Amino acid sequence: MFAPSLELRRLLSELETTLYNVQNKKEKRRGLVHVATSPTISAGIMPNCIAQLRRIYPQINLVIHDQIQQQTLAMVVNGEVDFGVIVEPLTPLELFTETFWEEPFCLVVPKSHPVSQRDAVNWSDLQNEDLVLLDNGSGSRPLINNALIRNNVTPHVIQELGHVTTIFQILSSGIGVSIIPELALASLENSDLVAIPLWPTETRRLQLARRRQRSLSPSAALVWGFISQLKKLS
Repeated sequence: MFAPSLELRRLLSELETTLYNVQNKKEKRRGLVHVATSPTISAGIMPNCIAQLRRIYPQINLVIHDQIQQQTLAMVVNGEVDFGVIVEPLTPLELFTETFWEEPFCLVVPKSHPVSQRDAVNWSDLQNEDLVLLDNGSGSRPLINNALIRNNVTPHVIQELGHVTTIFQILSSGIGVSIIPELALASLENSDLVAIPLWPTETRRLQLARRRQRSLSPSAALVWGFISQLKKLS
């Protein structure tokens, strides 16, 4: 029986590897990927991600599940989505996380407010303000609470709401001020509200999160890597 030469075996091996790589690349570029995120992340990061992914990898369908933080974490832990994009929490042990974004909290006030023309506002200046804040379902709320404590502010919270757009509507009516993560400020353009940096700077970190014992599909791994490259870290 004819025995393939070493050169032929090498060529056959290279061809097999090439075919495998081509197939693998094709598989990475197609598929359905489910990602759970909180509302401020959904609005601030994901629309641009969806648009770019559709342009670069049109056969990948990215489905966003817009949920409060606790539900996002539960969906990741229970395997209902491929992975989540979350505000840095006390992460369950069964999750692997990767931090990719850090952003400051800002004060949002009506343009008619006395501090609206300042370059920055000290946290201590919030002591006597009526605060309209994200509710406890938000991943940002514990961070805001801790920032107020660190800066010796006893908050006077008059409203707690689940969506930033509702908060902005209340502020526009002349009621209260709010503390909002930077990503959620895009919708302030052409409004009667302004965002002012808070001093000292307090930040929140965003993380990618997946189950430790569950491997991502090739298409989900590609989306994970795509989002992680958005890195904005101090």
